[in-house]
Parts: sequence; structure tokens; C-alpha cells
Amino acid sequence: MERFQGESFHSARWSEDFDHSGKRFALLGAGASGFQIAPTIADEVESLSIFQRTAQWVMPNPMYHTKVPPGETWAMRHLPFYARWLRFMMTYPAFGKRVLQDNGSWFQCLRKPNVELVRTGIMRIVPQGIETTDGTTHPVDVICYATGFKHNQFVAFDMIGRRCTLCRPFTEFSRRTHGRSKSDRTSTTVMSID
Repeated sequence: MERFQGESFHSARWSEDFDHSGKRFALLGAGASGFQIAPTIADEVESLSIFQRTAQWVMPNPMYHTKVPPGETWAMRHLPFYARWLRFMMTYPAFGKRVLQDNGSWFQCLRKPNVELVRTGIMRIVPQGIETTDGTTHPVDVICYATGFKHNQFVAFDMIGRRCTLCRPFTEFSRRTHGRSKSDRTSTTVMSID
């Protein structure tokens, strides 16, 4: 990755002042992050190569981009567990839990003449782009790693307080505190938004 001569970044670190227009753009990942990014930038880039390791289940949802009504927004903010109940009203296991929803924007994006869905595995990142396992080099100016993230394990270092060392994933701690400061952890406040 260090050999790549263009710009590269993880989708979580997309700089607000980054201008992607007119560039040959590689999006590594077609999960939830890639699913949101691709339709947004497809009309603005010269080319968009979406590298997909695993196909996703997609559920049609014509209301995907519809604004949430004020009453529902109020309920999510004020009624305990309402947001979780609303989120899990669907019955699974046919598709598992990671079903992506689409109002047509994802599939419309994939049909654009400047968009390519690459399902061949990546061999390596080369100075001019991405080389796939079939020997093809995909020349790009930008690589965006839309590879997901662990939103509930957000501390990448050990925290040491007066009476403890926190070396386990921060998940359980953040669930317990719900926005309270912990006196034994100097200058640390954790806010957990459910």
C-alpha cells in the first residue's frame, strides 16, 4: 500500500476538503460503507472501480432515503429501546443480519458506464493502482478503503486509571457508563448512544 503513488485513505477518514471529481476512483469494499459511497460519487468521478470480495444480500426499500417522521424521531430519542425495537422488527435468518437496503441507487450506480464492479481478488497494490489475481492492473488515482470498522471498539490503546488498567475491548465499559464520567479514569468521559 505504501508504494501507491496516488491518494489513499479509509472511508472513516475521508477529509471534507478532499476533491474526488474527475479522478479514477477505486472503492475497496461493497458492504454498508461502499454501498453508501458509490452512488454518491459515481456521477462526479471519471471512473469508479468497486472491488467486491463478497456479494451482499440486498433488500429493496423504496423509502431508504425518506426522511424519518418527527414523531418517530421523538420516539427514538425519548422512549427506551424504541430504536432497537424498530431496527429489529424484521425476522431474519434468510439473509442473516447484514442485509443492505436499496431504493434503487446502488443498482442504478452499477449500471453507469463509468462504474465497474470488480469481483476478482486483489493480488496487491502497485504504484499506479490495483493488481487483481487475474494479472489485470486497474489504474487509479485514489483508493478508498471502505472496509468497515468496529464502531463499538473505539479505543485503540490501554487506559490506565488510579485503580485499574483497562486492557479489554472498551465495549462493555461504554455500555455500562452511558455518558457518566468515571472518577478512576483521569480526564475520560464515555458517551454511549444507543
